[in-house]
Order: sequence, then C-alpha cells, then structure tokens
Amino acid sequence: MLSPFVGKHLKMIHTFSEGSPYIGKKLVVAHGSVRTGKTAALSILFLDRVLRYSLKYPNVNSIVAGFSYTSVKKNVVMAFIVPELEARGLQYTLTNQSGSSLIIKDGKHRIEIEIHGSGLVNSVGSIQGRTYLIGFVDEGTLAHPTYLKQLELRLSLPESKLLISTNPDNPDHYVKTGIIDAAGVEGGKKVVAYHFILDDNPYLDAGVKEDMKVSFSGMFYDRYIRGLWIALEGRVFGNFGDVNIVDFTTNPGWEYYAGLDFGWNDPCAIILMAYDRLNNTWYIIDEFIQSYTSTASMGKLLTGGIVKVANNKERTLTMSELMPNLFRGIYAGHEASARRQESGGLSNRNILQNEYPELKRLIKIGFHYVDISIQAVYNYIGNENHQRLFVHPRCKSVIRDFNNYKYPEKKGEFYGEAPDDSHTNHKYSHSMDAIRYVVDSVTPIIIRQNAKVGW
Repeated sequence: MLSPFVGKHLKMIHTFSEGSPYIGKKLVVAHGSVRTGKTAALSILFLDRVLRYSLKYPNVNSIVAGFSYTSVKKNVVMAFIVPELEARGLQYTLTNQSGSSLIIKDGKHRIEIEIHGSGLVNSVGSIQGRTYLIGFVDEGTLAHPTYLKQLELRLSLPESKLLISTNPDNPDHYVKTGIIDAAGVEGGKKVVAYHFILDDNPYLDAGVKEDMKVSFSGMFYDRYIRGLWIALEGRVFGNFGDVNIVDFTTNPGWEYYAGLDFGWNDPCAIILMAYDRLNNTWYIIDEFIQSYTSTASMGKLLTGGIVKVANNKERTLTMSELMPNLFRGIYAGHEASARRQESGGLSNRNILQNEYPELKRLIKIGFHYVDISIQAVYNYIGNENHQRLFVHPRCKSVIRDFNNYKYPEKKGEFYGEAPDDSHTNHKYSHSMDAIRYVVDSVTPIIIRQNAKVGW
C-alpha cells in the first residue's frame, strides 16, 4: 500500500470529496517536475472513483491509458493500482496477454478497467463510440491530442471524471493550451490543475533530489525540475562546446560500445564509444559516417576489418584489432528490426547477423523516446563547470553535428518533441541518433521507478 499522502498530494486525492471547492470539476491535471508523486496520487483518486461508482453503472468500463499498453501497465497498473487492490484485500485478474483488462471481482460484482495505448494517431479508434465511467491518462503529453479530445467526449456520465498526469512539454501542446489553461476560465472546461515541483515530494530522500537537480541543466532543468512548460529551441545540444573536445587516451578498464544508425541514401553512422563507469563519463572515440554503406561493410568494420571508401581509400575503426570481442554491446534503433521487402522480408539486423554470426549476441535493438534519450546525452555533456562526455578531435563529423543539430524554428502543435526533420537539419542526425541509442541504453535517465510511495 502507498505510504500516507500529505500536503498537495492529499489535497489532490480529495479533489472530489465533500467540502472540496473542486467537487464539481470534470478534469484533474497533475503536471510539473518528474518524480513528484503525480501518478501515485492520481492512481488512488482513480481507483477510489472507480470503486465508488462502478456498481451504479455495472455495464460501463473505466479506462487507464498511457503512451503504450506496455508502459501504462508497468508504470501505473502494476506499480500502483494492483498493490492498492491487494492492500485493500480485493480480488483481481490481469493476464500477461497484450490488450487484456484489469478485472476486479468480489464474487458478486465485476468491474473492468481497460488498459490502452494512446500515443499513436490511430489509438483513438479503440475508444470511438464507447462510453466510459472514469478515465486516467498517464504521460498526458505523449498521448495523441486526438485521443485526449475523443476521451473527453467518451466520459459522458454525470459521475465521469478524466484524470491526467504529465510532465511539461512545449507550451503549445494541447494539454497546456486546451486543458490546463482552461482552469479558472469562466464558461470553459471544468478543470482543476495541480502544479508540482521536485521539492513537493516529501518521500524522496534529500540526497536523491540533489542528485537529480545536478543531473539536469538548461532547458531540461526548467522542465523536469522546476516543472515549467517551455519550448525547446535553438541547438539540441546547445551546451556542447570546445571544452567537450579532448585528445584522450583509451583505458582498458572502460566499457566499449558502438552506436549504429542504419542508412543507404542517408548515411550509415557507426560511433565507437566507451563508458568509464568509475567516473560516470562517456568518451566518443571514433566515427564512420557514409552513404551507400552495405551491411557487409558495416559488419566488416564492427569485426575489425578494412573497407573501401571514397577515392578507393581504405578505412578501419580505432582499436579494430580488439573487435568484436571489445564490445559489450552494439546498439541500434527499433527501425533496424523493420522487415525490408527488397531483402526478402529480412531486417537490417537479420542481414547483419546472418553475414556476421559473431555479432549476433552483441546487436541490441530498442525503442528510444527521442526527447528522453536526447536528455540523457545532454546531461552528460554538462555545462562549463561539469562535463561527463568527451569527443576525440578525430571525430570531425560528430563535432560538426553536435554544433549544428537544431529544434524546429516554426511553432506548431507538438506531442512529444523532436528535432527539426527538414533535409537541412536531418543530415546532422545520424551520428546523434547512434550516440543517443548507446547512452540511453547503458545509462538511461531514471524518471520513473516502481516505488510504493509518491515519486
């Protein structure tokens, strides 16, 4: 069971209690800093409303949604709702099958809570034409705006409520302009918005809070520590500078990795990196960035071989004599698993592993949220007083890309921000993607954890 709530969290849990000035509101939004207990407290409010009114509407389900079915099941249902049900002695069933609902039973009554992904443009199809009693959307800014708008319409019973927890995003985002900004507007939506900063969490150790404060800087500090809705603009890695370019010597005690961004017309990027775990520092050692690179050439480079490049020159990677045993992992994005029609349905990963079996155990494919993985790299770059990511001067393209990769300059409706995808900016993305795949996999930002207290 969750530890007793106090302060702002307790006030939010009692939003609809007798005597509350917000008892007539329809939407509750908890927004602000990471690790502040927003999801924990809203999970209790959600479950209380579901248990209180489901028997009045026995054939109407409630719904909990997140960016994906997997993420919301892990971060909300298993982390908070299920432990609370167990603490109250309530029986439930929840299978491992994707798309399954949480079913609460007491022998006579049956309450169903549907679990949905909300991050894709077609996610809205799962709720169209439905009626729901209570809705809870976690990671609200990662939900597609169309999904949020439709869910508001689907919660049409007198006791229906919509709860949203979210970290800040672009100030033009629908959650900010269409929901939060409506709080207190006469004749507008019936919204109550609770804003949290990191210090609002009384359960988080003071040392952990201080570690988090020093791990973020610049725009990300304003967003994820101060909980402000600010636009990410200018250079993606505006904190990168000459101080991050260092002619270092490699150390046998470091961990070695490669970042891999597949490409053909667009350049393929292979970035050799090392992590000094003792000093929590990343080093970018070498680069290979070139268009029209076959999987055979990629495999040859990653196993220590020599390939022909432009003007019939030969090219290999630094420390090639130790490859592939040097590597602890070779990280790529999820697109490397996409089946390619021109390759008989095989993915780039399949082809590379078939041609070079010694790489099979090393190649690791993952899904990386663009904004979160960018933050992971940004935090290691640091500031003028504290750097934990260094680039060797031989990596001229990586240095160029760090200095030129930008966010969009035009304003628009964002749902999960990403760098400018124009052709002009895209050419700087390949090394940046390869680097963030590695950093986000080996040293990810811990924004959530399965704690049984507010976080």
